[in-house]
Amino acid sequence: MTAPTVFARPKTDIVYFKNGDRITCEIKRLEQGRLSVSAAYTDGSISIDWSLVERVESSQGFTVELQNGELITGTIEATPGQASESPGLIISGADPRRVTNPEVATIRQEEDVWYQSLHASLDVGMIYAKSNDQTQLAANAELSYTKPLWDITAETHTNFSTIAGVQTSNRSSNRLQATRYFGHRWLAVGIADFLKSDEQSLDLRATYGGGLGRDFIRTPRTSFTALAGLVATQENYSENSGNESRKNIESLISAQYRFFRFKKTDFVGAVSVYPSLSDLGRIRMDSSLTTRFELFKNFYINLSLYSNFDSRPPVNGRRSDYGGNTGIGYSF
Repeated sequence: MTAPTVFARPKTDIVYFKNGDRITCEIKRLEQGRLSVSAAYTDGSISIDWSLVERVESSQGFTVELQNGELITGTIEATPGQASESPGLIISGADPRRVTNPEVATIRQEEDVWYQSLHASLDVGMIYAKSNDQTQLAANAELSYTKPLWDITAETHTNFSTIAGVQTSNRSSNRLQATRYFGHRWLAVGIADFLKSDEQSLDLRATYGGGLGRDFIRTPRTSFTALAGLVATQENYSENSGNESRKNIESLISAQYRFFRFKKTDFVGAVSVYPSLSDLGRIRMDSSLTTRFELFKNFYINLSLYSNFDSRPPVNGRRSDYGGNTGIGYSF
C-alpha cells in the first residue's frame, strides 16, 4: 500500500523587508494588513506586518485585490524601486500590471486547499454573583470561508442570564451571510438572520434577503462598506405579546466599518436599518460594536455591544433590547 500524496505549494516564494532582510516561504494570503506565510523551518503559519514588507515574489498563482477594487490574477514578480519610483509588484497574468505595495488590499492563493480558506474564532465569558445567585453567560462563535471572489460567514451570539427566583432571560442571534465580489469595489450580499430575544418577547424573527453594496474604503487595515436591498421577515412573538405572528417586506440599508491594527486590535462597527414596506411607518434597527485585543498568539479578549430597536412592537412588547459582554477567545 502506498501513502497518499499530499499536494502543497513549494516554499519558494520570497518576502523582502524594508530593513534588507528576506525569507523564503510559501505565501498564504494577505488580509487585514497581515501577510500570512509558512516556511520550512516554522511550525504552521506566521503573520507579517504588511507595512514592513518592501516587496514579494512568487511563481505561483494569486488573485491580488487593489484598494480601488480591481482584481488581478497571475504570478507575482518583485520589482526593485528605481530612483523615481517605489518598489512594487508585477502581476504577470493575461494583462501584466505593475503596482506598488500601498495599492494592494488583499492577496489570495488561486488554488489553495479548501480548508486553508477557513477561519474560525470562539470566545466565552461568564459572571457569577453569590449575593443574588445570579449567573450570566455569553458565547460568540464565527466561521468564515474565503476565496478570491467569495466570502461566506456563519456566526452565532448567545447571552444567557438567570437570577434565583426570577425568570431566566435569553438572547441568541444566528446569521449566515454570503458575499460575492465583482471588482471595482462592487459586491452582492445574501443573508439569513435568526433572532430570539426574551426582552422583546420574540420567540423568533427570521430574516431572509440581500442587496448590492460597495466598498467605499478598502485598504489592508481599514474598510467601509455600504449596502442597500430588500428582506422578508417572519416574526413569532411569545405568549406575553399574545402569540402574535407577523410577516413583513422591508427595505435594507446597512453600513459596516472595520479597522485593524497589526497583532493588536480588531474593531468592527455595523448598523442596519429596516424601513417596512408592508407596515408603513415601522422601522427596525440593529447595531453592533465589537473590539478584540490580542493577549498572545491567537488568544484575545473580546468586548461586544449590541442593540435592537423596533418602532412598532406588539402590545406588551419592548421597543428595544441592548447589552454587552466580554470574554476570552481563540482564533485559528
